[in-house]
Amino acid sequence: MKKGVSEIVGYIYVFGIIMAVTAIVYLQVNNFIDQTQKNVLQQGIEQSFKRIQYTIYDVAFGNSYSKSIDVEVGEGSISVKNTGVIRLFFNYSLDSEPSQCPYPFTSKSINMTNGNIEPSPDGIYTNGGCIYNISLNSLVYEHRDQKVAFEAGGVFSKIGRHSTLLSDPKIMNVTLAQDRKVAILTIPEMSPEYSQAGGRLKITVKREASNVIFVDESASGSFKEFHIFITGTEFQDSWCDYFKSQKINTTFNGKPWDGIVPDCKSGNVVHAYLKTSEVKEYLIAKKKIKLSTY
Repeated sequence: MKKGVSEIVGYIYVFGIIMAVTAIVYLQVNNFIDQTQKNVLQQGIEQSFKRIQYTIYDVAFGNSYSKSIDVEVGEGSISVKNTGVIRLFFNYSLDSEPSQCPYPFTSKSINMTNGNIEPSPDGIYTNGGCIYNISLNSLVYEHRDQKVAFEAGGVFSKIGRHSTLLSDPKIMNVTLAQDRKVAILTIPEMSPEYSQAGGRLKITVKREASNVIFVDESASGSFKEFHIFITGTEFQDSWCDYFKSQKINTTFNGKPWDGIVPDCKSGNVVHAYLKTSEVKEYLIAKKKIKLSTY
């Protein structure tokens, strides 16, 4: 009798171990499947945003007036968000103030540590100069802690706190014939009223308006530097990595400026600059586009 009971207890014990192991394996497999599905969806969205980038640039700066693209967003949402400002700034020292700013720049003073506009220069942290603002409208996909965005011409992804640059923005320096160095900024500006959630979308991109600014050597020569402040972006680290990289000729400096700015990133502000003694011509092309879904 005791032997029979012992066998039953043993069977129950073994059965319990098998069930526990099965449950652990089941959970691990489920977690693996969930993570795989999450990664596949993320990769699909990232590839879709690269195609969106190409489509937007083809419409904004190419020969196409309008184009459509299919995007699968699953359970996520996609919308245009006005997250901040791209602030372009030519600064001058107190002893070399130009008589006027190149159109459409206006005369302002900026705190070089955070990009904020101040009443007047102080000769230390705040410099006087000429400023031009462009709205930072970003097309953003969101699902839980995952984000993918088309922002100021670049494609970025973010999971939790970690951000990655997927495709470079079109902010660069080029060297032309006779060693002419030109800073070129091509920035699509999107209408902020676009928002869609879930499923498969056909997004239509349509060109609306354009504004091209050219600052030549006769105007830029009276300034000390050309600064870019990007405020409100969630992808500060990736922007700084881009500005610090050697992907572009005569790279933008994403390092401390004159010992005042602590780094390329300060709070939610990204700061990079060029010396006008090195780059004398500036082409800023801003094209406004509208997104719609039918």
